[in-house]
Amino acid sequence: MEAIQSGKFTLKQILQQNWCSFLDAYHLQVQWYAAYNVWKVINCREPDGLGYATFACPVHPTEICHVPRSCKSRFCSICAKVQIDKWVTDMNRLFPNCSYFHITFTVPTQFRTLLFEKRSLLNAVFSASTETIISFCKERGFLPAVTAVLHTFGSDLKRHVHIHCIVSAGGLKLTEKAERFTRFAKRKKKNPKAKKKGLSCGRQFQLG
Repeated sequence: MEAIQSGKFTLKQILQQNWCSFLDAYHLQVQWYAAYNVWKVINCREPDGLGYATFACPVHPTEICHVPRSCKSRFCSICAKVQIDKWVTDMNRLFPNCSYFHITFTVPTQFRTLLFEKRSLLNAVFSASTETIISFCKERGFLPAVTAVLHTFGSDLKRHVHIHCIVSAGGLKLTEKAERFTRFAKRKKKNPKAKKKGLSCGRQFQLG
């Protein structure tokens, strides 16, 4: 009888136990950057993998502490949390405080294999999605705020290229003629008949 480990499994544990066998069977389908990120996740916070930083107390030099280095990969379920929080903070600072819509774009199934083999074509999916939203909004007289995130796999981990877009509910109003505003104001001409007024300090000023 096989013993089943109780408790939750982490992504790191799953990769440590199954990555080598998976790579032997599907090594031709694994891109180098995917394998590199998996290697970083497996060695995340492992002193023998990514190394560690050593700290010693100047008063008690015998007291030494080793802190393992993290992988900082976006693929890591632990390290990615910091990057996600930073990205969300940056987006909240850049985007206006208003309501938003969530719009998803996908591609037909016959193009999924092509996009997986020709990764450079993924930029075309970004362009098509954003241009569709912007042209739709321009026809209605405004320019929205848009951010897009690419996903190459679905929730079932099958190839499924799609883009999630966050679009502002409204935007900058577009007009046919650009309106120009200026703070320039004509100065009043000095009155030559104005009288000179003296001050206690003895100086005089021309008032106009």
